[in-house]
Amino acid sequence: MDRVGLRPLERLIVAAAFISNSNTRKELASQAVNLIHLEFEGAVLSLCHPSSFDNADLSLNQFAKVMAKVLSELPSDSPVLDAQQRQALILAAQTKYGKEAISPALRRIFTHLR
Repeated sequence: MDRVGLRPLERLIVAAAFISNSNTRKELASQAVNLIHLEFEGAVLSLCHPSSFDNADLSLNQFAKVMAKVLSELPSDSPVLDAQQRQALILAAQTKYGKEAISPALRRIFTHLR
């Protein structure tokens, strides 16, 4: 990903695609989780800006899918985000999309968590 020049939020989004897919090799999923931890702070900070990307921005539905993957409890012995990171991600989403807009998405996410 270094050669492509992705920014922290873009890296987090790409890595999130690998963590909840049952077809992903275990070592690849582990590397994705490590990348999420490495890029998390920068990704959350860029999420708080009005436009997170140069040419477009994430819709609420797109970001809800990313949140569902990184907020998941799988694997249960080591969740992707710790409690403080979960809180930071939710706060950043509320900052970007508004509490009223993000609340239904969070309810859907939390009802599907194991």
